[in-house]
Amino acid sequence: ASEGLFDATRKRALPKYPTRIGIVSSPAGAVIQDIVQILSRRFPGIHIRLYPTLVQGEGAAAAISRGIGYFSRSGWPQVVIVARGGGSLEDLWAFNEESVARAIAACSVPVISAIGHETDFTIADFVADLRAPTPSAAAGIVICTRQELLDGIAACVRKMEQALRYRLAAAGRRLHEQGVDRATTVLHRRIGRFSQRVDELEYALRDRLRNALLGRGAALSGLEQRLRRMDLRLRFGAAHRRLAFAHAEAIQAMRFRLTAARGRFEPLDAQLVQLSPLRVLDRGYAIVLDERGEILKDAAQTSPGAQLEIRLSRGRVGARVTEQKS
Repeated sequence: ASEGLFDATRKRALPKYPTRIGIVSSPAGAVIQDIVQILSRRFPGIHIRLYPTLVQGEGAAAAISRGIGYFSRSGWPQVVIVARGGGSLEDLWAFNEESVARAIAACSVPVISAIGHETDFTIADFVADLRAPTPSAAAGIVICTRQELLDGIAACVRKMEQALRYRLAAAGRRLHEQGVDRATTVLHRRIGRFSQRVDELEYALRDRLRNALLGRGAALSGLEQRLRRMDLRLRFGAAHRRLAFAHAEAIQAMRFRLTAARGRFEPLDAQLVQLSPLRVLDRGYAIVLDERGEILKDAAQTSPGAQLEIRLSRGRVGARVTEQKS
């Protein structure tokens, strides 16, 4: 404790969307099966590596420390779960050893302790970046569900739409405050940028989603080989089928959302075109400019004899002021 191993200031936040999880636990028993089952159900295809180790008795502390050190040096996992089922104080004593506490503190990635039952506490729990009350709870904490990820993507799409509407509204207001030529140029430039940005975001979202789902599909095959002795082959076959269904469903949902976003953007584009000063001229109105090329809004801005230019929908005509009335 004097070295600050228990300090809250050294605790690290867990990654929000981990794709690679390391587990230090016994390869036998219900603990590892429960963790793998929950992780696979919450996000099929998640990358998992198990470091098999003793979890009680002579040599257990050294073996657990080696497992944590292996994951720390490899740099492969984004988070490590140290797990063991319930037991007596003697059964759990390996997790009170100094070597385990120091291995957790020195680990290069965040560590979740999931040891025993909710009422069981060990030194490893106080050193770990997060304590889970049970191994099953650790699996539920470490990763979000596929639906939560899709909800996050939907929230991003809504924010994009809001930002797009705000910018289009701001462009429309500036349109009334600027001259005809400049406003028309700015309008077309902004519409072009918005359209390009929508295309870029659509491509990026499709690419990231495809890579994430395909990557998790490749990991599923590797996990099946590592846990073959646990007779999980039937579970992996079901996971493969769920992954294929989730991939198709996610792609379809993304296409629908992007199509809807484009559908909402096109009416806004049409509204901006209708607000163009050139459309006003098409309806029979005209813009009158003085000798300096500035738009006349008041008869008091000119005087008899002054030269004027009248801009119509098609072409321009010159005129001279013969009479001034307010």
